[in-house]
Amino acid sequence: MLADCNGYFRREPYKSWFNQLEAWILQKCGASYYDGTACALDLVQWATDPVWSDLPGGVRDRLLAADGTFLKTQLEENKNVKLVLANGRQVIDGLQAMGFPLDYGESITPDGRQIHLFRGRLGERTFIGWNLNLQGSHLNNKKMKPELGDAVGRLAAKQAG
Repeated sequence: MLADCNGYFRREPYKSWFNQLEAWILQKCGASYYDGTACALDLVQWATDPVWSDLPGGVRDRLLAADGTFLKTQLEENKNVKLVLANGRQVIDGLQAMGFPLDYGESITPDGRQIHLFRGRLGERTFIGWNLNLQGSHLNNKKMKPELGDAVGRLAAKQAG
């Protein structure tokens, strides 16, 4: 199973989903799913049906409470993970509920739409998140994704330096 997970991006992943993160965010941070310098982590270790956003709040809360320790352990055991990116407000809220340090940092306003950036540190690990889901339709314009990517890349470089 571990080998299968490690080889996920050498196969045919959900490219319409992951390639947007790759192009607009990861490349600005000097990372890539495809060369193994980035990985995708889920807040909980279980696939859900219905999808996460359609689960009742109480169910999400129980899953987050049950899996917070698992995610923390995975991050602690993998010291090479230096940057954790949170794509969307639900992910930020989930990480905060699990005790991860993400606080409001700043806002950018491409095309009049405000995007809030969150950041934090846990040991040598940097956390950066943004409140709008990158793949969501509300970010489908020519300015928002590049400006978000530039802002995340700038924060990542600042935290690394």
